[in-house]
Amino acid sequence: MDQILEIVKSDKVLKQVVERVNQENQVDVAALNHDIAYKQQQFDEISTKLKNLIQTIEDNPDLTSALKPTIHQYETQLNDITNQINQLKHQQNQEKPFYDTKQIAALLQRIFQNIESMDKSQLKALYLTVIDRIDIRKDENHKKQFFVTLKLNNEIIKQLFNNNNLDEVLLSTSSLFLPQTLYFQI
Repeated sequence: MDQILEIVKSDKVLKQVVERVNQENQVDVAALNHDIAYKQQQFDEISTKLKNLIQTIEDNPDLTSALKPTIHQYETQLNDITNQINQLKHQQNQEKPFYDTKQIAALLQRIFQNIESMDKSQLKALYLTVIDRIDIRKDENHKKQFFVTLKLNNEIIKQLFNNNNLDEVLLSTSSLFLPQTLYFQI
């Protein structure tokens, strides 16, 4: 917990962590455009196959029963691809939140300000509330490294501050402070 407190109090490190979170939240538009183009190509190919089958049935109605399962399969694939394209377009248009280092720093300092005076049960409750996970990995020198991922969202903040409005907790913070769950890996 001392390392978390060091980071909370270190503007430089906290700035790097927030910048990394903001960078991870950015949408890779080029990759999404590529995926959409690929799915559109698949859609066009299957659509052409479906049109050819329909034309074959129109020319020779005796093949209807033999080609019906394939037509149904192509229609299902077209529907699936359309859904995938729509999902990719939704991701493309979805705004990702941008976090301000000063607001995050103020919030974290407020959360951890009385940590020295907390008893064990209060500390445990705080840990269980804001720590998402702890990973222990060995670095190249086989030394154990601890990575703590903090989890913050509006519900957690309200819980930490006894359901006080965020405006009452931090004067510069609105109730829309964390539009989605924010994860910090420290």
